[in-house]
Amino acid sequence: VIQGLPIASMGGFTGRETVLTHAYLSKLIRSGEARYFLLGSTGGVGFGPGGGNNAAISTIESACTPVSAISGLYDCAGKANAIATSG
Repeated sequence: VIQGLPIASMGGFTGRETVLTHAYLSKLIRSGEARYFLLGSTGGVGFGPGGGNNAAISTIESACTPVSAISGLYDCAGKANAIATSG
């Protein structure tokens, strides 16, 4: 944000509002519009009740590679096909 790079929030305040389908998430990764996802140190659990029920977060956690230097950061480069077929 500070550097003026594009960012997006997914899941809304509670973390339950899944706005990214597997197909759309895969498209973003394949096109290079998205690569890294910061899910937070709690594994993507949102603030409100049921915050962990976000399908996109579960898919990122299972298909993408954790970046060891930063807790909760996932690198999804080259994972578009795995994400597309995980839904």
